[in-house]
Amino acid sequence: MVPSCLRKRCDQPYFDSWLIIYALLTFVYVVPVWLFPYFPSQDGPCHLYNASIIKHYNEPGYTFSQVYIIRDSLIPNWTSHALLVLLLGFLNPLIAEKALLTGYVLLMSVGLLYYVSAVKEDAKPLAILGFPYIYNGLLVMGFYNYSIGIGLMLISIGYWLRNGQNISYKTLLILGILLLLLYFTHPLALLLAMFSLLMITLRNLITRSMGLNEALLSLVSFVIPTVLLMFHLERGSWYWGDWTFSRLLTFFWDNGALVYHSPDQQIFAHILTWTFAVVLAYTLLKEQVFQKAYWFGPKGRSKDFFLFLSMTFLLFYFIFPDRMSGGAVIKGRLSFLPFLVIIPWINWGMSKRMKNAIGALLIVISVGYVAQVSAYHQRLNGELETYTSGMDVIKPGSVMLPLCFDAPGSGWLIGTFQHALGYYGVMNGGIDLGNYEAGTGHFPVVFKADYKRPDIAEIENNPGAFDFGRWVHEIDYVVTWALPEPGKTASRLNRFYEPVKENGKLKIFRKKALPASEMAEKIEK
Repeated sequence: MVPSCLRKRCDQPYFDSWLIIYALLTFVYVVPVWLFPYFPSQDGPCHLYNASIIKHYNEPGYTFSQVYIIRDSLIPNWTSHALLVLLLGFLNPLIAEKALLTGYVLLMSVGLLYYVSAVKEDAKPLAILGFPYIYNGLLVMGFYNYSIGIGLMLISIGYWLRNGQNISYKTLLILGILLLLLYFTHPLALLLAMFSLLMITLRNLITRSMGLNEALLSLVSFVIPTVLLMFHLERGSWYWGDWTFSRLLTFFWDNGALVYHSPDQQIFAHILTWTFAVVLAYTLLKEQVFQKAYWFGPKGRSKDFFLFLSMTFLLFYFIFPDRMSGGAVIKGRLSFLPFLVIIPWINWGMSKRMKNAIGALLIVISVGYVAQVSAYHQRLNGELETYTSGMDVIKPGSVMLPLCFDAPGSGWLIGTFQHALGYYGVMNGGIDLGNYEAGTGHFPVVFKADYKRPDIAEIENNPGAFDFGRWVHEIDYVVTWALPEPGKTASRLNRFYEPVKENGKLKIFRKKALPASEMAEKIEK
């Protein structure tokens, strides 16, 4: 017979079998990070390289201080770099990146659970609906700061839903810290979080759960992040691109943020969309949303805030430009958020059999999707091992130029090899002329204004037209991926550089040791 005290404890939420399943699912989502040597992403190697620059900036034997400047202003996009610098202090670079990504998965897992159960504790199993979005396309593009920012946004909203009606110095301090963390992580995540928090405050005012004085006092937590954002948010042109309404609708319905390595990912993306459609339709009927009494009856249903927030984020997705204030892929960043934030609104008042059936389906979708992602990561890892196989032939501290003619490799939409030279820079302390971060104003590391270098956009967008003669004095090695041979580019390259490594699509060239007169003659030609 089970003692009554133990039976009472086992009835508490943290002994819920769903939490055990949730913990196991979190472990499953951490596994792909550690299963392979590399985490295939577009910008990840560049983030790792710039963190290495910050760590070794003033150390003897490195030339980073001659080429780069570490910005001393309080700009956003610092979080992932700061964490990587810290991790690089006691871990090798690849393990440091894995530790960062593990922290991200745990943050999203905890954030989802905390957010979903903010209004109703027994809705915790619904958090599993959000699991596939942990491996969204923005993460695999290497948008680490934005991805971390979404986890912090969920926690911030969940915290304010729980504590926004009980203002205290402790509450304001914790909220202020969360918003400050969001500022240093990513400005878009901060703006979305602040909008959400303000809407919660407004709702509390309307329902008289909070007085006007308390509402005004809560704004104290917003002051520092808002002032910092006003001073450091870049002013740039807005660009909508070719996102027609039809394309936007299709991308949203197809869960396009989950389809990036291969069109085959649409299978699980579509199943997830239809699962959302079914449970939302059930909720609409169960909650009697179509009845007049729902809209004109008693006010103040806390969970309806999530419906409002989802619809608002969906509106943002449709009306915001794809580029603004120096940021890009805004549509992609916003496309999956309406799914995430509406989860707590879903009615979980079903029969036990129906709950178990839906729960089992959600687990199958989540595990199936991450298994599919892992299969693509395994294939890309083989190619990344080929790409990085030439590190031993490049002299430490050398100036390297990447020329990539097949950025996705065996992938699809993600340019896994576009910035992969960052791995070389991390390992040998060299100068990566394709360091796109240092060529923008968005990140902690920038190129020195007087440092002579080729335009990064030209390197990435038209590698075949690169003028080797013009830059031969500045570049020691050229690292090519899928170089067309024979061809004009290879012919021009061979005039000034000699091959020192060839492995599959990888071919590395070293500057020829020619007499000055002969080099000048080649340049003139």
